[in-house]
Amino acid sequence: MMGQQGPQGMVQGARRLARQESRIADPHASAMRIRKRFTHLLGVAGMISAVALAGNIDFYQQRLQAGIEAFRAKRLQEAVDEFRIAAFGMLEQPTVLLDTLARLALAQQAVGRTADAELTLNRFIEVERKFNNWGQSRLEPELKTQFEALLAKKISPETLLAISSLADLVETEEKRIAKLPPKERRKAFQAAPKRDSKNPMSSMELAREAANRGDHKETIFRASQTLELDPKNKEALVLRARARTARKDYKAALRDLNDLDAQTYEQQPALNADLFVCQVSAKDWAAARPLVDLIPEGDRSRPDVAAALKELPKEEAAQAEKPQEKASEKPQEKAPEKP
Repeated sequence: MMGQQGPQGMVQGARRLARQESRIADPHASAMRIRKRFTHLLGVAGMISAVALAGNIDFYQQRLQAGIEAFRAKRLQEAVDEFRIAAFGMLEQPTVLLDTLARLALAQQAVGRTADAELTLNRFIEVERKFNNWGQSRLEPELKTQFEALLAKKISPETLLAISSLADLVETEEKRIAKLPPKERRKAFQAAPKRDSKNPMSSMELAREAANRGDHKETIFRASQTLELDPKNKEALVLRARARTARKDYKAALRDLNDLDAQTYEQQPALNADLFVCQVSAKDWAAARPLVDLIPEGDRSRPDVAAALKELPKEEAAQAEKPQEKASEKPQEKAPEKP
């Protein structure tokens, strides 16, 4: 009987199995059970080689594509069945499995099967925790956005924050405040330390905001607050060093600039201009000269940099004249007296 039904009959049989197993609490166990039972169905039909293997036809890929087409056509229950079958064959392809589970959860949610959708979301979390492949997803942007919104709604923030690829789905207080208009945002960040005095995020955001406004005094204050709580915060150190340079507090700026590593200078070449100005101010000409070629072209027109660049030739000329002065000041030897 099975042999007479052909491939379409097998698909219908697989759909029935998928619906029966949809009530199983453990999705992974359900997947393995259906895969085993469906393989047996194919074996009974005598069509394993003819349908599942022959002609390089990937049965599960076909089911995935059928589910995609059914979902687009709003045949949502059919899409659920197809995606469940497809997921059984993707266990060794984590990225495809994640996309398939995402599609399945959206389809289940759309037909009101919220309990099944939550089980699928938990299965998705298990797979992503193990493989961390969500960043390679090829899901359509609109569907990905919808699925991530569903994740953020149904999965606890603690769980999402523990998985690096999903941590951005959690709207932290800092993210919420960042969406506010500038004046409200500033007030919110100013109030945040009162609630949590050990969190450097608020003072760091206020330091950035002050730097963007060109308020160097406030930048120094907020960056210093941040560094008290987080001494290794490079961004705060950079902001403070640049603000101190702008305020001509060159000694303090030089201390900050000397605490930055080479990688930071490579990433932010403009810091070489600040360091050059500070070294010229300190009259450390030996340290200043090598920095000239490292100053970005766009920073050479800065008033403080331009003034420092003019100082360097003057000092070099003065240094060049000193040996001549010493030679001219050297007393002449007396000619020997004639006998």
